[in-house]
Amino acid sequence: MGLRAFLASVTVGLCAVSSAYAADFSLKDTPFAVVPWNWGGFYAGWTAGYGAVDSTNFVSYNDNNPHGTATNNADGVMLGGTIGYNWMYTPNWVLGVEADMSWSQLEGTQHQYIYDGHDWSGGLDGFGTIRGRLGYAMGPNLVYATAGIAFLHSNEVVVGNNANETNFAYGWYTGYVVGLGVEHAFTERLSGKIEYLYASGFGDTTGHTGTVNGYSNDPAQYYRHTLSNLDIIRVGVNYKFY
Repeated sequence: MGLRAFLASVTVGLCAVSSAYAADFSLKDTPFAVVPWNWGGFYAGWTAGYGAVDSTNFVSYNDNNPHGTATNNADGVMLGGTIGYNWMYTPNWVLGVEADMSWSQLEGTQHQYIYDGHDWSGGLDGFGTIRGRLGYAMGPNLVYATAGIAFLHSNEVVVGNNANETNFAYGWYTGYVVGLGVEHAFTERLSGKIEYLYASGFGDTTGHTGTVNGYSNDPAQYYRHTLSNLDIIRVGVNYKFY
């Protein structure tokens, strides 16, 4: 091999080694670009949890029976579905709206005797919310606060020892709900959450006691039924569609 050919081959080899080293050096020294986690988009999911609600019932006094105020503490499981949408605001804030509906089995002590033998049964069998969410994202983790409107369905009934002393708290009631939660994204689409909700402000149901067929014969015999202080702790799984 001539001297010129030898020098040419050495030059080509040095250039190749230098290029490889430069590429390796460039990769090592280039700062790693952190891509923000995208919480934005439409999602739906399922929830499961435990709830407890307080309710009070007042029946006016009469000549024969020492009526008054009694309390029912109903608790049990809740299972439901969720839909929602999030907007991502640079760099970490997340604003969203969420709605959910749950089947509930919150029951008080069945055949709970109050007053002078009145029988109180039932509890809460439906619960839903429409809420806003404000969260702060730290990569795949989201911490959020939430507040909005709550809907509660009661099936409580207080049956008196006299047929004219029965009262009901059937139907839907509207109140408010606030809460806190933490959500973790396992993938770009699948996430899990745990949250606490407090709902209240459902108001009173009032009227004359009676039977399913009419009011009491005594117009002075009345009741006031109040639903309040619903506490919920639940977990959920969400799937983001886009």
